[in-house]
Amino acid sequence: MSDRSTLESAMIDIIAGSAGGTVQCLSFHPLDTVKVRLQTQSLDRAHYRGMSHAFSTIVREEGVTGLYKGIQSPLFGLTFFTAFQFFSYGLGKVAAMRLCGSDKKEANMTECCIAGLLAGTAEAILVTPIDLLKTQLQRPGHKYSGFRDCAQYVRKINGISGYYQGLGATILRDAPGSAVYWCTYEIVKKKTKREGSDDLDSRSVLLAGGAAGLSYWTLIYPLDVIKSTVQNDAIIRGERKFRGISDCTRQVYRKIGLGGFYRGITPCVVRSVPANAVAFWVYEMATATAAAHPSRLMNANSESQVYH
Repeated sequence: MSDRSTLESAMIDIIAGSAGGTVQCLSFHPLDTVKVRLQTQSLDRAHYRGMSHAFSTIVREEGVTGLYKGIQSPLFGLTFFTAFQFFSYGLGKVAAMRLCGSDKKEANMTECCIAGLLAGTAEAILVTPIDLLKTQLQRPGHKYSGFRDCAQYVRKINGISGYYQGLGATILRDAPGSAVYWCTYEIVKKKTKREGSDDLDSRSVLLAGGAAGLSYWTLIYPLDVIKSTVQNDAIIRGERKFRGISDCTRQVYRKIGLGGFYRGITPCVVRSVPANAVAFWVYEMATATAAAHPSRLMNANSESQVYH
């Protein structure tokens, strides 16, 4: 693959991924709020009995806006993150194919798996600060006036490294999860696409995107519970309930049992299937549109390099 075609593909991934991330965030943030509330409620005394009860309680106690708490972080972050997700996977495929010495046009499943592992590790480093701020702002009764106040408080207490509270758990979640996510998407998309057609198959993309989201969360959900619980802990180190991933895992199991690692899975699954189906569909539509006019994309990039 030439440098020019690699650059074109990267730019298309970024633009299309941004579009998919924005639509995903605006459409499904309330379900994410419910998921995080169920995951991070007290281990000793649960405030919510399930998804429906959590929805009604949040609306009754905090109003409809309570379902959108913390949206500033993912609205900016998820848009950027989704762009980076598609971009890093695209580069990961190029790297994996070169590593395996492949000269084929399309990556095989082994190369897609390697690309997913590489992309997931890179994504974890990017998404940890976004998830930390989102999780802190989704806490009931938090003391922050908003996104900016939360970000400033974290930096004041722990410096830049404070934004990486929960990084280890995020890597454990995202590296294997991303490999499964992308392989599932590629396999289902290939199996369900109409034979002999090179046109965008919306049904195939929607099915593959939904299957990718479902497989990802089914596999890594217990790790997501640990990640959210660690990131929901106090910012001040001396006030934290958990000493790390192992301690958090032990406490959840001791107080709640195996079921504690699946708290909030219902809204997560309800959200993940349509959210990922929509995100992939928007991405594929935007990709097809951008790919149809590559010269305009490159000309715009050349002009930006001249003037900036």
